[in-house]
This record gives sequence, structure tokens and C-alpha cells, in this order.
Amino acid sequence: MSLGFLIFGGYWLDKRYGWSPVLTICGALLGLIVAGASLRQLLHRLDRESAEVKRKAAQAREARSE
Repeated sequence: MSLGFLIFGGYWLDKRYGWSPVLTICGALLGLIVAGASLRQLLHRLDRESAEVKRKAAQAREARSE
């Protein structure tokens, strides 16, 4: 979503100031950076949650075996 907004913003600025395609490319690159950072943050959060679920499952198995 942010990628689309930044590309559109760059396109709009290009049309307004006549710099085509400089700002569209800058918007696309910035959008890719933002999207990559968001993806990294999401994957990090999912990894933490997965580790927590595995830890709780191991504790439950250990408690049942006692």
C-alpha cells in the first residue's frame, strides 16, 4: 500500500514540476525500502510469536509427562 502511495506521489510531483520520471523513480525506491522494512518487521514479529508458541507447547508436554 505504501509503495503505491509513494509511486503515485512521485508521479504527481513529476507532473506538477515537470521532472518526469525522476520523482516517480524516487517514490518507487522509497516505497520499496518502506515495504521491505515493513516486511522485515512482520517476519520478526511472526518469528517471536512462533518461538513463544513452541516454548509453551514444550512446557505443556513436559508438564503432562510429569
